[in-house]
Amino acid sequence: MHRTWLALFLLVSIGARANDAAASDASWIERMRANVGLRTAPVIGTLDRVATHVKSLPSERGSHALAAETGADGHVRLVNRAGETFSAATPDELTRALATLLPASPAGPAGTNTPPLTIHVTEASVFQNSQALGRFPRSARLSASIGDQYWPLRRSGRGEDLRLYAEVAPRVLVALTSRADFDEALTQLGTRVRNRMVRILALEPGSTTPLAPRAPLAKSQAGPPVEAVDPDHLRNAFGALREQLAVVSGRIDGERLVYQGSSGPERSLLLRDLTSAAGDHDADLLVLASGWARQPGTRNWLWVKSDIAGLDAGLRSGTFADLLALLAGEGNRMLVGLARDGGDRVRLDVRAAPVSGSANPLAEALSDLVTGVTGTATPTAIAAHFKSEARRRELSLRLIPRIPALMQLGYLVLLALGFPGWLVARRWWRRIWPAESESEYGSAFGWWAARAMRGLAFIVLFLPVAGLFATVSQLAHLLGGYRRETAPTSDAGKAAS
Repeated sequence: MHRTWLALFLLVSIGARANDAAASDASWIERMRANVGLRTAPVIGTLDRVATHVKSLPSERGSHALAAETGADGHVRLVNRAGETFSAATPDELTRALATLLPASPAGPAGTNTPPLTIHVTEASVFQNSQALGRFPRSARLSASIGDQYWPLRRSGRGEDLRLYAEVAPRVLVALTSRADFDEALTQLGTRVRNRMVRILALEPGSTTPLAPRAPLAKSQAGPPVEAVDPDHLRNAFGALREQLAVVSGRIDGERLVYQGSSGPERSLLLRDLTSAAGDHDADLLVLASGWARQPGTRNWLWVKSDIAGLDAGLRSGTFADLLALLAGEGNRMLVGLARDGGDRVRLDVRAAPVSGSANPLAEALSDLVTGVTGTATPTAIAAHFKSEARRRELSLRLIPRIPALMQLGYLVLLALGFPGWLVARRWWRRIWPAESESEYGSAFGWWAARAMRGLAFIVLFLPVAGLFATVSQLAHLLGGYRRETAPTSDAGKAAS
């Protein structure tokens, strides 16, 4: 009987741990979403809802706001604070609509002083009918209702080349292609960067030092130390980086990453080999691309140690979005696009762009020259190969590493279903593994150890497999006994009595 209570206690403990893991994972994801503003379930913003939002905004002198929705046929519906509605199908009609709904139209002649205008658009306008947004005046600020938040929008290009970005953090813009990809990007950008889970790798041919499963302790507050790894043995090396973040840098040349170790010429490796090695071990991978092939920690011709600008500060900043903003550097912003690498992996393609104007070739040449002298490279593009949100959740729900959470859940369910048939399953088990005799063992300790092993094998192995059948047998037995007790007695039985 004491073994029954022990097994019940173990089952309750395992179930409680699973619930705690699920709750903590949910709160963790909610915290990540809160970092960039998405805190509740998706809410589709309708024009009426956006118009209500515009009406609730505080009225600022010298500024105007409108609610808008674009349709699949190219029509644009506009609503002002007073609730007046205007529908426009052509650019000329849109100009008249703005003049009608606003005291002073921002689409007036060039050089006139026009009040600033903010147009708040619906979610469908962004993800389904975005081309019509290019008709709005370039001077107007755009904001999109996505979920329960209003995100500032940035436009790039015109006509068929129009691209929309949502500014989710200072100088971090996310491309708006679909709602699912936007939510995934928010989650990834809101992931907190934990210094103890970051491994900065230097591709060093011939390195014989194996990577430890845990990151080495930093000797200072500057950031994680640089670890050398042999590029020819990446798959084995990433085995020690399971569920950690690996940071690799170099120069991108097509589908290859060009690197230069502490000695010898430049070499290269296929990026797909690098990403495949990371994916096989559920490791996150951050590839920092610049015009500099030297690896972190190596020395240049002036004996200056190579480094990545903004990396150490970014790793202490909090979230991945904060890290991107620091890597972009002053005067630049990061444009983020998301792509799916199978069901369990996503890729964030990040490139730096100047906040205003276009890139200056002379400035880029001077940047390369400064990098060669100081040894500090500024990333111009980043490829982040991360686990998807669904994969992160599945991994966090595992009680035992490397065993799928669904398999573990099924095991616990079978174990729970088998406990009502405990007595029947125990009789079956005794036929398979008879009880131990104390006389067969030289000491009481050996006898108790054998009994414990037999009981553990019964609970862990036999009960989940045979428990359900034992429960059905037990219920059938109880039901048969109940029917016999409640069945009416025969006339012969009554006469005999």
